[in-house]
Amino acid sequence: MVAVEQNKQAGFVIWLRSNQSLSWRANLQVWGAIAVLSMLIAIGFALVGAWVVLPFAGLELLCLAIGLYYTAWQASRQQRIYFTLDQVFIEKGRRCIEQRYVLQREWTIVQVGRPLYSWGMDEISLCYRDESIPVGEFLNQVDRALLVEHLKQNGLMVETYHS
Repeated sequence: MVAVEQNKQAGFVIWLRSNQSLSWRANLQVWGAIAVLSMLIAIGFALVGAWVVLPFAGLELLCLAIGLYYTAWQASRQQRIYFTLDQVFIEKGRRCIEQRYVLQREWTIVQVGRPLYSWGMDEISLCYRDESIPVGEFLNQVDRALLVEHLKQNGLMVETYHS
């Protein structure tokens, strides 16, 4: 998801977030519903003598919880790109800022790597001198094109190459 806002302190701000189909609370509710159903079935089997089903039901719920947590953790990635008169700031992280880059605006170039095949995704990087910072790795192709347009509207030069 690409969101753009005008901020008095930071100027023009571009927010990049992963698309999340469910919130963390909704994930817990889905897991809880599956856990109740699974435990009811496992207890039913245990009452008729097939008690060996219980550990496997617990293992299944544990694996599902780990998978849901990992997916939600991966989907919590976000990036913020904002512009001042002479600088471009890039902040990356999940719940807080984990990486921060400061580039000079007039020398920053947007490099868009076009894939050789139609099923590939564009690779977008902001480049300053010998530093290349990939942005929007988790975006879909439509959002990547939108990001490039927003960067172009902010006066950054765009270079395209085939990767």
